[in-house]
Amino acid sequence: RISNSGGRVVGEYRATPLHLAACKGNEGALEVLLRGCGRQAQMTDVWGRRPIDVAAACGHLACVKALVCAETEHEEGGNYRAALLCAAEAGHLDVFEYLVSQRGETTGLVDGDNVTPLMKASSRGH
Repeated sequence: RISNSGGRVVGEYRATPLHLAACKGNEGALEVLLRGCGRQAQMTDVWGRRPIDVAAACGHLACVKALVCAETEHEEGGNYRAALLCAAEAGHLDVFEYLVSQRGETTGLVDGDNVTPLMKASSRGH
């Protein structure tokens, strides 16, 4: 089910069209959506995930790169903590390495349960 919430289209799980394009790895749709609503790249779904976190979890490097560029243009950017943790847990090394190159380092990077990216990756057999 999709509804209109303050001019932003969101689904049952508060997933925006940006979330859906990021999840499917549809780089073309993502770039079109970013041109029209780049600020919405910071919107979260019901699980607190931004489109960049979804793209990282799904291993869509091109989408992650487009979202990093959008964040740089519209926000201070550089907050890729959740995306790094998602990429590590899902075993997407290329996405993880790219985000590390944008963030700088992962020292002290943990989730809300004090779990590091290495712990997340190893718990999933990566």
